[in-house]
Amino acid sequence: MATDPQTTPRADQDPLPTRLIPEVFAAHLEEAQLLFEQRREVTRSAEFLVTDLAEFDARLAAHLDGLVLAEDAEVELLQELLAGDEPAEVCTATAVLLRLPRPDAAEMVLKALSSATGGQLEGILQAMCHGPIESIAASLQQALATGETLFAAAAGLVLAWQKPPDLQTERICSFLTDPDPEVRRLGWRTATSLPPPQTRQLLGS
Repeated sequence: MATDPQTTPRADQDPLPTRLIPEVFAAHLEEAQLLFEQRREVTRSAEFLVTDLAEFDARLAAHLDGLVLAEDAEVELLQELLAGDEPAEVCTATAVLLRLPRPDAAEMVLKALSSATGGQLEGILQAMCHGPIESIAASLQQALATGETLFAAAAGLVLAWQKPPDLQTERICSFLTDPDPEVRRLGWRTATSLPPPQTRQLLGS
């Protein structure tokens, strides 16, 4: 089949850009944010079934796949959303950054987590508890062991959800009686998210 020399790149040229059409990116972003908001309600309501959650997750995965196609083109926008205080926007930005192939994207999320509070913290945690964290798992373990208390408590919750085999729980017990109510809240969420033997051991101590 003949090729058009005006559109086919030569061997010494960079390939044609694969940037996602901005309008398509915006549509995926809006729908993903809405689904993340609805997913929070689904997980807190007795009216929904596991099959409902599976349907939400399938739809979310499709939109996240679409957002990841933009690769580096929309990273600045994702960073702006990550720095916000609206949980659904922060959650969506976090979920996409964790899935991008560039090596520093997950580090952006980790840096944001280290100082996050309020809606930003809730959005980051929602995405990190269910997203790929392999590239920053060791850094989260280090944060749990030696990080500032709120950062450590947040890292502990993520790790408790993800359940790495080498999870260290020694510090989690101190979160349960910390003077900061947000640290205590995260500590109790972490304790109840651990495998039952670890939960019993933690509460027994």
